[in-house]
Amino acid sequence: MTRKASALKSTLVDLPVWYQPEAPFGSALRYLASLSPHFHWVGISVLKGKRLEPGPSLGDRKGGGKFVASIRDAAGKVLGQIEIDRSDLPMAELEKIVQRVADELGVLWPV
Repeated sequence: MTRKASALKSTLVDLPVWYQPEAPFGSALRYLASLSPHFHWVGISVLKGKRLEPGPSLGDRKGGGKFVASIRDAAGKVLGQIEIDRSDLPMAELEKIVQRVADELGVLWPV
């Protein structure tokens, strides 16, 4: 477990159910992809300098409906974003779940 995750663990009652310290991005993607069989693609883009660069992803990009949630650190600095292609969940529910994972990932962002 990283120092950041250890520090977070001391401030939180529990780490997020999806979190695996050896694969934080992969575990977040697998969790989000498991929420709906209609998520054709789930990915994380990482901010490098002033550019978002593609990071890890699961599935096949098919276009169509897309949902994006910013990943921010505790100070509000954008670190990246989570993107999902297609969904059968109501938008308000999808937004709440994905933003919660994005917020948790921002705190647990790998160093």
